[in-house]
Amino acid sequence: MHLTLAFIETKGFVGAVEAADAMTKTASVKIINYKKIGDGFVTVLIEGELSDCQAAIESGSAAASRVGELISSGIIPRPLEDLSLFKSPGIKRKTGIKPNPKLNKEKNTTDIITLIKKAGDGITVEELQEITKESKEVIRQLLKKLMDEDKVEKIHRKHYWIT
Repeated sequence: MHLTLAFIETKGFVGAVEAADAMTKTASVKIINYKKIGDGFVTVLIEGELSDCQAAIESGSAAASRVGELISSGIIPRPLEDLSLFKSPGIKRKTGIKPNPKLNKEKNTTDIITLIKKAGDGITVEELQEITKESKEVIRQLLKKLMDEDKVEKIHRKHYWIT
């Protein structure tokens, strides 16, 4: 028995939550992952029998459209095993930034995290650099780590604390 993969992508977290709620109430499907992509885009991935996924995507798309912006949706019947990597929440972003041993300086790391938390309307790398006197490389490495842990989200050039 092969399960079907299906997804809904929305602009805005509320639309994604509404879609996920509608999908799980409509059919016997399981939410296997969700991912905040950036710029407000959220993708919800489900699996189940083909007919259940079709019904779930239909109701989830309608629900997402009512409260937010539906970007796309899709169904992949009988996916190849290679697609199982999308089920894992452990996928990390790849960047050209290399680890820096300076990140182990606890005080500066704590200061940067505190600044991000306090910046209600977001904060840029340049602003963090100016305040902390740390190098851009150190700040970017910390921000990458926090984004991988889903604690910080980057929208345009600003970083926001989300947990």
